[in-house]
Amino acid sequence: MRLRSLAAALWLLAVANSCGSGSEPDFRPQVLYRLTSDQQVTLRFVSISSGRSVHTLPADKRDITIDAETFTFLLANAPPPFVGVFEWISGSGEVEIEAIEIQGTETQQRRLSADEPLAVVELRRNAGNPATEPSGQQIRFELCSPLTSDSDCTDAIAGRPFSATIGDAEISHLITAELRTPAVIFLERAQDNVSGIFRGIGDQLLRAEMFIDGDSTEVEVGRDDLVLSEDL
Repeated sequence: MRLRSLAAALWLLAVANSCGSGSEPDFRPQVLYRLTSDQQVTLRFVSISSGRSVHTLPADKRDITIDAETFTFLLANAPPPFVGVFEWISGSGEVEIEAIEIQGTETQQRRLSADEPLAVVELRRNAGNPATEPSGQQIRFELCSPLTSDSDCTDAIAGRPFSATIGDAEISHLITAELRTPAVIFLERAQDNVSGIFRGIGDQLLRAEMFIDGDSTEVEVGRDDLVLSEDL
């Protein structure tokens, strides 16, 4: 079974390396939620929902402090509609939330502040009703740029750019949006196995951790390609 995961990872790597040579990656829906503030604020990530599943974070990771930086959430391989829900906790500034349907035309912007403590950011709402509970295996990747190779994301540098390709046994998803640390990527509808390749842009450390149904399954840290793969 482990050989199967390795084969999937090598296939993803081949797809990622061929994207600049005229090949056409098979894109499926990707939605980016970019949260930006020019001051220190704390907010709560409630959920991002698609037409199929609800995605959340563990209770100890839902409260996020943004200090004059950007935090990114991305949902891949999910059917519309898309609904992101965020709550204000504290701070003197405000948070601008931008939702973008990658390879699509839908965008929305909302502001989160003490005066507007709840932001519900919807895309493709006419596609139907969003899911109300999780469905299928819950796959997520967490990315950061740590200070040292043996540190976690508690002490990390924000705003470092990176690229990502994620997928399963059937399809590879090249993430074409501009990605910066810190970031959380959710993947829906993975079949048989799940793999991800992450590349820091420039001479920087990148840390990638994969979670399946809330359990950490693999962590990679380095300056070269980080390849994570696991059978489902």
